[in-house]
Amino acid sequence: MEKLPLIVNINQNSLDDGPGIRSVIFFKGCPLDCVWCQNPETKNPKQELIFLSDPCINCNPCTVNCSNNSFHYQQDNLQISWELCNHCNLDFQCSEQCPADVFEKAGKYYEISELVNIITSNRIFYKNSGRGVTLSGGEPLLFPKYMRQLMEELKKEKITICIETAGQFEMNTDTDFILRNADLIYFDIKLIDSNLHRKYCGRENTRIISDFNTIISDMTPILPTSKKSLYLNEKLDKRPILIPRIPLIPDITATQENLLSSMEFFKQNGIKLIDLLEYNPLWQNKAISLGKAVGYSRKNWMTEEELQFVRNIFQDFIFEKIK
Repeated sequence: MEKLPLIVNINQNSLDDGPGIRSVIFFKGCPLDCVWCQNPETKNPKQELIFLSDPCINCNPCTVNCSNNSFHYQQDNLQISWELCNHCNLDFQCSEQCPADVFEKAGKYYEISELVNIITSNRIFYKNSGRGVTLSGGEPLLFPKYMRQLMEELKKEKITICIETAGQFEMNTDTDFILRNADLIYFDIKLIDSNLHRKYCGRENTRIISDFNTIISDMTPILPTSKKSLYLNEKLDKRPILIPRIPLIPDITATQENLLSSMEFFKQNGIKLIDLLEYNPLWQNKAISLGKAVGYSRKNWMTEEELQFVRNIFQDFIFEKIK
């Protein structure tokens, strides 16, 4: 039986997850374990505690009431010993007791009708702009039955739908329906070398490449040759648009070897338009607030020289986004 999905965020004004300004639903749970994950709060499918010490007003209920003695002060700064915290068996009592919003719960379940009501509250905006919803994560295709029902309801409202996937999902009747009925699919191709993929993402990329090839061969998606194809409000062809993406991670995915291999893979599949995601170091603070280890240490943005290096390799392609 499929687990009920949790959602960590609903961003109703995103410029980074599809054409124009979109509402983005971030599902919680991912089968990969990328060392640079930009959304570490979406990895674990269960609820988690987020600890933000800055708002602390030293009122002490958490230190007094925690049965595991997980909290202590160090030079008047509240600290948490993650190895002692068991999240109160997902009861998160500290988050209920804190008046200063030091604690947040990552993950909330929404009934489909509730989620549709939130999304359709922007109906006028969608109608006037031709924009819509992006289903992201984590990996939204971990929850195919829920996703299919949600998409069926959104399609009734004539809202355009983008899917952002890491490609590690099972092809079945539900995922087939989701992919065929999406207006736009962003498909991550992080590393071509399967051994490197296992090293940096937690598992080999065999299924990811297989799923990508299945979409190409069985669904005959639209492979855009210009950005004009991304005006979804003008899209008449019911086939999904497919855009592969590479997260540019210095010394991991943004190496000459991987970029050249990716370029050849895209050319073999008739790809002209790609999405290149510049590395964002801000994820590290989010990981720390969840008590997660930071597995990749770069703390600065990519330099113009690094970005130009990428542009030169993909000079025969069209970029949806890259500075």
